[in-house]
Amino acid sequence: MILHIGSRKPADPRATLPVMLIALAVPVALAVPALLSAQTRGAATESAKTHTHRDVRIATPDPSVTLAGTLSLPGGRTGAPVVIFLTGSGDHSRDQVISGTPMFQVLAEHLLGAGFATLRLDDRGTGESTGPATTASTTADRVTDMTAAVAWMAGSGDAGSIILFGHSEGASVAAAVAGSDDRVEGVVLLGAPALAGSVVWMDQQMAGIAEHLQRDVAELDDIRGLLQRIIDLSVGGAAPADVESHTVPFFAAIGLDLDTAREDGTLANFVARLSSPWFRHFLAHDPAADYQRIEAPVLAIYGSLDRLTSPALNLPVLAGAVTSNSDVTLRIVPEQDHFFLRSDELPAGQHRFGIMHVAPELPAELIRWLQARFIDR
Repeated sequence: MILHIGSRKPADPRATLPVMLIALAVPVALAVPALLSAQTRGAATESAKTHTHRDVRIATPDPSVTLAGTLSLPGGRTGAPVVIFLTGSGDHSRDQVISGTPMFQVLAEHLLGAGFATLRLDDRGTGESTGPATTASTTADRVTDMTAAVAWMAGSGDAGSIILFGHSEGASVAAAVAGSDDRVEGVVLLGAPALAGSVVWMDQQMAGIAEHLQRDVAELDDIRGLLQRIIDLSVGGAAPADVESHTVPFFAAIGLDLDTAREDGTLANFVARLSSPWFRHFLAHDPAADYQRIEAPVLAIYGSLDRLTSPALNLPVLAGAVTSNSDVTLRIVPEQDHFFLRSDELPAGQHRFGIMHVAPELPAELIRWLQARFIDR
């Protein structure tokens, strides 16, 4: 196991505490039309000359859900190892657009150039995929969808080895699929949550609260207790009214004006999210058993600046869960956050729409690991 650890803190904390609470500190992407950076446009122009791209439709066990996506073949040839991308939480298109950058499209272009096929899919209910949106479903529903994608890929005749690349919640989905489907021959986990969602989310929220509020340890412990009660209610299936009644003192404790929170929708949005099927499942689910079942090679990558799935919290647990697997690589990449996006105009950890690019360390690490196991073997 090789760890590269950075020391610099994010230069720009999340904008405000209310915004953090609205977002619930889960990975959020802006669902905008594909906005290609100069980095991506150049790669896409070159790939059009040598690679083939085909729109696909994949049926799932739920007749209302058909997944739409793009299958890309290097040089147009079949039989190459294929990387299937799994998006993070939220309703994402196949490109997983983050801060205006089509993250998965950029990575796919790098992989195609290295000889790998790729399959990128719109989330259920998003883009050209049908059915209820992922935010109206659960992570378990996504596992069902991606198991169907693996089955389709295995039966298509277009690909060789199947590798799953999951980001954030997508890493949890990838682990669940790989742990129960031996057609998966490799797993890449980017910013993977390794503990129960309730623990991960508590860590996210308290990190933001401690940074934004000048409170002593006793006050922070009281706030933690209030938030834990809300989590317990959500996991237990409490009615939204009960969740709201316990959210009010929590908001007051962190200094939010309750009248404003009611008027601008902050309170209603928070309660709705905590009461949703997706969030209840997220808080209750512990992915450790899924990681333990993976027998395929695993590459897990974290950014040293990641505040959503902190490597200090998650990586040791993940490492302990995969001890029976003989081929596991764990890496912490310095100066990268949860999304591995950088800008030459901003310090590490800051984002601004439209000027971000995928950090070159990510595709380099990914391709090096994949080639050693699926091309050079």
